[in-house]
Amino acid sequence: MVIPAFLGAAFVRGVEGLANPKGFVLVKPELASVKFDNLYAVGVAVAIAPVGATPVPVAVPKTGHWAELMAQAAAHNIVAEFKGGAKRDGLTAPVTCIADAGDTGFYLSADPFLPPRNKVVHKQGKWARSLKVAFEKYYLARIRHDWPSLHFGW
Repeated sequence: MVIPAFLGAAFVRGVEGLANPKGFVLVKPELASVKFDNLYAVGVAVAIAPVGATPVPVAVPKTGHWAELMAQAAAHNIVAEFKGGAKRDGLTAPVTCIADAGDTGFYLSADPFLPPRNKVVHKQGKWARSLKVAFEKYYLARIRHDWPSLHFGW
């Protein structure tokens, strides 16, 4: 029996076909490696091609929310390997990001995260920073006390 494993980008650089030259893991939509079906990567470890050129070459940002959704999809897919059943696409998910930027912040909701999108909301202001602080407190309490995840349709 082969046990699926998660990989970190720092450990795969230079393994031909496993990662890109920067060390990000090349994955299929179900987050399994394109080279080894029993290896999974999620979050910042995943290689995602930019949707377009930028003046400064940058990688595609990955929000904490998206990383959590990827991890849930990968866990589901590992179970599906053993029990059978359909696998989930971990790369196309609706994502919410609330970012703190000093005395201001921004809120982003995109479905899916990468274009082409069905929906995108982007707003910024001091209220977004307060929302970020409140959300962080709630999220940490949720983990600490094993509360259920709330889904607001964001």
